[in-house]
Amino acid sequence: MQRSSSFVERIIGAMKLDPATYEDVEHDEGANGQAVIIVVAVTILSGLAVAGSGNARIIGSVVSAILGWAVFTLAAYLVGTTILKGPNTSATFAGVFRALGFAYAPSLFSILGLIPGIGGLIAFVVAIWSLAASVVA
Repeated sequence: MQRSSSFVERIIGAMKLDPATYEDVEHDEGANGQAVIIVVAVTILSGLAVAGSGNARIIGSVVSAILGWAVFTLAAYLVGTTILKGPNTSATFAGVFRALGFAYAPSLFSILGLIPGIGGLIAFVVAIWSLAASVVA
């Protein structure tokens, strides 16, 4: 049951915590690149929000973020397909990888953490929002 959604529609759906969007992405093998783009964009925007981040630091952050995403995916996949496995559980590592990549979408707003006075609050809200997206994914 694959829907035809644009990349932007998928990002919006992920931000809205729409389960159908995450299902769509999970089953679309062509969405790997889109998920990577989101994780890399979030990492770069987060790096820009930290004062003094240079190119080398941002590149290191991107590599670390992708490795962290892979480790988190592996943990979620193993827990979901073994410990929490239900009678209808059907998941692949790649599908979980894509869905969790899209769960980073709310963190695109992390750049707003630069706003003086309310940046910390925005960062907190974005972190909770991203956590909720990971649960839905």
